Amino acid sequence: MLDLDIQNSSFLVKDLLQGDESILKRNDFDDLTLKELKDTVNFLINDPNIRQEDKNYLLSNLWKISYKQKPPTIQEFLTPEWIGITADELFPHVRKTLETFWTPDSYYRHLLLAPCISWGKSLCSSLSILYTMTHLNLLRKPKQFFGVSEASSIVAVLGSFTLNKAKQTLFKPFMNILRSSPKFRKVKNEDRVEVIQEEEYKEGSNRIVWTTASKMDGALQFSGDSHIIIVSDFSALLGLSIITGALSEISFFLDHGVSSEEISRMYNDLKGRVYSRFGNKYFATTIMDSSPNSFESPIDKYVFSGEAEKEPRNMVVKSTHWDVFKDLRPEDYSKWIKTGETFPVFRGSGNKPPQILNKEEIDQYTETEIYNVPIDLYRLFEGDLTKSVKDYCGWPSGSNDKLINNFDIIEKIFTTQLKNVYTYIKVPADQKPERLIWDQIVNKFFIEVGNNHYEFYRAPSEMRYIHVDLSESGDVAGIGCVHPELSKLGEIVIITDFTIAIVPGKERINLDAIELFIIDLRKLGRLKIGKVTYDQYQSSSAIQNLKREEFNSERFSVDSSTTPYYTVISWIKNGRVKAGRNIFLKNNYKSIQEIKLDSGKKKIDHLKGKITYDDGANWLDSSMGLNAKDISDAHCGAIFACINEYKGVPRYQWEDFNDNDNETIANERVKNKVLSDIYQKYGLTPRQI
Repeated sequence: MLDLDIQNSSFLVKDLLQGDESILKRNDFDDLTLKELKDTVNFLINDPNIRQEDKNYLLSNLWKISYKQKPPTIQEFLTPEWIGITADELFPHVRKTLETFWTPDSYYRHLLLAPCISWGKSLCSSLSILYTMTHLNLLRKPKQFFGVSEASSIVAVLGSFTLNKAKQTLFKPFMNILRSSPKFRKVKNEDRVEVIQEEEYKEGSNRIVWTTASKMDGALQFSGDSHIIIVSDFSALLGLSIITGALSEISFFLDHGVSSEEISRMYNDLKGRVYSRFGNKYFATTIMDSSPNSFESPIDKYVFSGEAEKEPRNMVVKSTHWDVFKDLRPEDYSKWIKTGETFPVFRGSGNKPPQILNKEEIDQYTETEIYNVPIDLYRLFEGDLTKSVKDYCGWPSGSNDKLINNFDIIEKIFTTQLKNVYTYIKVPADQKPERLIWDQIVNKFFIEVGNNHYEFYRAPSEMRYIHVDLSESGDVAGIGCVHPELSKLGEIVIITDFTIAIVPGKERINLDAIELFIIDLRKLGRLKIGKVTYDQYQSSSAIQNLKREEFNSERFSVDSSTTPYYTVISWIKNGRVKAGRNIFLKNNYKSIQEIKLDSGKKKIDHLKGKITYDDGANWLDSSMGLNAKDISDAHCGAIFACINEYKGVPRYQWEDFNDNDNETIANERVKNKVLSDIYQKYGLTPRQI
């Protein structure tokens, strides 16, 4: 646009902002594009000849360019002026959620509501939709403003698994707001909407006109060819210019014979349809309003696994009943408020139902799996535990199933007879990989019996099996090494040589160092290595290199099926897996669970939650290794290879010592046993050593 054009348009814009409504009827103003209007505003704001107070006035009245009347902020909208008596009944947590989601500089575009019973999800969804429709109807030319074809209607969607459910959960509260609000006016006929709307603005009452006699297959029609429609089938979304939409109780689609794939498709189609027409514009939003039900639902899985919160456009709302109602309805929690008394509840999983726990059972679960429920709710939970967990804890008691529920079984893996890396090591990528890991562990696991001649401290001549779980940054890398021994009963026992956790620091993990460490174990440590397996991640090069060094090496994922973990855990439960203490390994085993994918296939995964790399590593209460499975994967892979690959009878015998002895006595016993084995192997005496 030329400077002369800028000058002309600036006069028009200034006159409009100062209240001259006749400007709107001029062709030269009507012909201005959105870009030209923006250029004009920028010109006025940067014009040195305009006083700052005049610029401030212009800025505060910019709404007049696009709107017929000043649109409400979300705070103004949630008042009796706009939503009538609903404003007085609005819960503070619902108000706060809406104000956060609709703050002018909000990055959020998707609101996922999955809290406890009675939270106010449906009302929150309805108010959010109505806020968008209000702005849409206050715009002078909504289709031009959003770049929508004049032939296309702008639509908001209310959806659920049946039309009746959508009407009950979303449309009914929507209608209640409209009927109680002084800002909205109903007319009977669709062809009267535009006429009455024009009269409203001329008379200065500025009410928004609506009708249920929509020309579309919808529920409501407003002026400007904007509509609210109700749907129960994703195919109903095709071909529509959807600016916003809310889907209600879709976790319960499963109970009505809807497949997981169809549930995911409906939600993703809504998001895709909004984005395809409106991108990430401020009002281009979706709302998922669904009470916690079951992890069989992909929506519950998405929300409660932590995946939804990883997307920055998502605002996820979860809560327990007592978190939001202890102040609003203190009479419901009077005893808890007075005494602080609670009772512990395991939240439940697919194959293991929720459970009210006694003191002895609490240690079998992680802190994240237990709700400390106010004592006032005890009778409710005792009467219908599963429903109460969903309603009051806000947790979908669904299909996640931990593989080990009794943590005493995990504790029995660990013994002071065996050594291990108790916490972790660091292997930064900016250091030379040669002997980078070897130098950190050699003095712990190997005994130097001569000049640069090492023997592993236990069963040095037995065959070893190694599995590597790789990572460069973000996750922990793990190396597991095991060998078989024979118990006094003649059973094979899998003895863990070490499980090494490699945590990422500021530098990426040095992957070459892991490969060279395996070579060092054979070359410097003189270990016989039967097989080396790697998980899928970036393992091809390492496997090829090891094969050139004549290692038996291949790719193997413990996640390829549930068999590896089921097999290993069976051995663990039978007391046939032993290891020295490693805090990551212990807490990884506490975190593994079975989940069901949308395809119906089962998979071993881990609990989702905060990852802790260092907290002091107290054996009884450390969180290091919780909500992950990198080290248990390395351990499981090595054990599974040993079980399937080892042939013959182990030459060494496993004997359980009393682990109640203190660590000094235990270490001395191990040292004496190791030296005895070495003397016997080489025909030496202590004096010769």
